[in-house]
Amino acid sequence: MKEKNRVVFLDIETTSLDAFSGVIVGFGLIMESGKEYFALSKSPDDEVRIIRDLLKKLEKCQVVVTWNGKRFDFPFIITRALKLNVDASVLCECHHIDLAEFVKYNMAMDYASLDRVSRFFEINKNHDLSGSDIPRLYLKILKGDKKAASLVKEHCLDDLRALKMFYQKVKSMLRVRHSDIF
Repeated sequence: MKEKNRVVFLDIETTSLDAFSGVIVGFGLIMESGKEYFALSKSPDDEVRIIRDLLKKLEKCQVVVTWNGKRFDFPFIITRALKLNVDASVLCECHHIDLAEFVKYNMAMDYASLDRVSRFFEINKNHDLSGSDIPRLYLKILKGDKKAASLVKEHCLDDLRALKMFYQKVKSMLRVRHSDIF
């Protein structure tokens, strides 16, 4: 049996903050080893494939690290998976660390977006695009715009690289809190 990836960093890109009206455009993963993966939906019918691909990859992980994943990424994935009749139970089986929650409950920052935290800690991150740009870019992707597809991929992986760097900064504190998994 192949050994599980110990830690994986996850981010999804969507057309909305509401899973009722939005879809998953793509997702990115970065393994603790540094290996990067990105999958993009090129049509609304592609969402089922994207979700299945994501869940299959998460089956091989022990710990999933996100930014605001407990309030957004996981609920969005679960909602869309249920809508599309895809079993998302793997999300309930993995250990999930949400670094936005860590910041909220352990640091004195009144507003803690990943952009703001990365600026504060001087973590290299591109601030030109945000999640609010994704719906506009997805419309271009649906028309075959390769540059828009590249921008979505780079935005997602850029967020994940910053997330991983912040994780490295706070990892020792997470070990104390999550000693059962480290």
